[in-house]
Amino acid sequence: VRAEGRAKTHFLTIGFSGLVMTVFIILQTLFPLLPFYAVGCLIATCLIHTFIVLDIRADMFRKIGSAEIKAYVDPLTEVKNKLAYMETTKILSREIEEGERAEFGVVVFDLNDLKKINDTRGHDEGDRFIKHACEIICGQFKHSPVFRIGGDEFVALIEGEDYRNRNVLLDGFEKQMDRNAKSGKLVISDGVGIYDAGSDTDYDSVFARADRRMYERKKRLKKP
Repeated sequence: VRAEGRAKTHFLTIGFSGLVMTVFIILQTLFPLLPFYAVGCLIATCLIHTFIVLDIRADMFRKIGSAEIKAYVDPLTEVKNKLAYMETTKILSREIEEGERAEFGVVVFDLNDLKKINDTRGHDEGDRFIKHACEIICGQFKHSPVFRIGGDEFVALIEGEDYRNRNVLLDGFEKQMDRNAKSGKLVISDGVGIYDAGSDTDYDSVFARADRRMYERKKRLKKP
């Protein structure tokens, strides 16, 4: 079987190292008083270390990095998960405490009637419901990191372009949900909290406002 890629490089390196050792063994035979054998071993070892050991080590680090990335991703929706959210909010709170955070907003989302769908139509349908809801959120807040922090809960941290356009984005999102509620389609409740440097001492205070407004919005959407 013909080797390809890195395997081919490994085989060529081993073969070349063997050739180097053969040459230096011959030289050692011809000149027994000189340290040709030791030099040959040193060169062959360096070749193997450079082209094989370091390659294997780099591959190991790539795999570790991939595993770490997966640890921060929600497998169903492929957005960031609760672990990633917790790490991010720690950083935000530290920046707020140190006066380094300028502006950001928190949008909390909750999927209406997920339990009802799971109970009446099954969890597979519930999973499709969650994925569709996530697509809607990510589609509206294209420039914001989105986290799934619970079974039916998502959070978007709005910064930059989305922060500047937050009123337009939130208004468009809520109008779409109002239409969905009237037509019996998927409904997502939302609430926003905007960081106020004058009163907010940590991330949790911003989140609490957003969460409270989300529940107020949920009540309004459920009214007949």
